[in-house]
Amino acid sequence: MCLFSPALGCTSILNRQNHPHRASCLSTLSPGTKKDFLKVRFRQETHRSNVNLNRIADPLFALAMGVSAALTRIRRDQREQHPDRASEITYGSIVQTSGHRLQRWWNGDFQDV
Repeated sequence: MCLFSPALGCTSILNRQNHPHRASCLSTLSPGTKKDFLKVRFRQETHRSNVNLNRIADPLFALAMGVSAALTRIRRDQREQHPDRASEITYGSIVQTSGHRLQRWWNGDFQDV
């Protein structure tokens, strides 16, 4: 008999996928326990997939929120500084200007500044 058998009080079968005698221990489980085991496994797998999704989605969400907040702040500041050109200042113009400045920085134009 398996040392990890549910008959001997083993609960590791419910928590470990790499249980040494998983198949034989599962066959000794009663139908109600098997049902509970499957519920637990489904909940664990669902939780793992949500965690993996959050590991990807959370940083992307934070990046999107940060960029949008920065663009909104820059646009508001530019409109306050240049009220005569307020209608010309759009998000596209800000991104275009930022791209040009980034390209100039990459080429080394701002080293002496």
